Amino acid sequence: MPTTLDQHRLAPKSVLRHRPLRADSESAEGVSTPRRSLGSHRSAHASAPQAGLVQAFARRTCLPVLAGLLQAFKRRIWLPVLVGMLAAMLMVSVAQLVISWTATALDDLHYGRPRTYQVDAVVGHQDSAASPSHFLALNLHGRIQIIEWPAGDATHVHVYVGPQLLATGGDLAPVTLSFSDPSRGPVDMLVHIEQSTLIFHNNGQTFQPPT
Repeated sequence: MPTTLDQHRLAPKSVLRHRPLRADSESAEGVSTPRRSLGSHRSAHASAPQAGLVQAFARRTCLPVLAGLLQAFKRRIWLPVLVGMLAAMLMVSVAQLVISWTATALDDLHYGRPRTYQVDAVVGHQDSAASPSHFLALNLHGRIQIIEWPAGDATHVHVYVGPQLLATGGDLAPVTLSFSDPSRGPVDMLVHIEQSTLIFHNNGQTFQPPT
């Protein structure tokens, strides 16, 4: 009489019960494969459309300059751009120094040190076209002074004191003189200091400084 083992050996293969390979491997190795929870699966599917919306919004709303900067940073070309900006700033600073130095050198040639300006004019102080009055404008340590020789006569010299220039470099500011049109009345003296103009009114004998 055949035993159970012999019946198992003699049974056709289609009758044998096979266990799943996955179950065998899991039971053999003792390691269970992790499974994603339903919540994490849904969050992964939900985050994908949100990321797409954010990217689309950024592409449509970012300014071209911002987009170019982002591309520059991505391509790692920000270093040449930064070096170029620093070089431009340095060039502007050097250009300003050169312009300032050139202007000071030209003023030294025209007005000297201290700054001095001279002119002849007929202002009605016992002068005439044949004997005009002589004027000298002086910037002495930032103090503006104007000296008048009526008709060239040194015995009747008038000295007019102007403002004190307190700004840095004020002692290098040129001071020049001009006079108003004599056809419109007494000739007034106009004192020009950089961008400012002071009017000294003529009273027929001297000039009155502005109050």
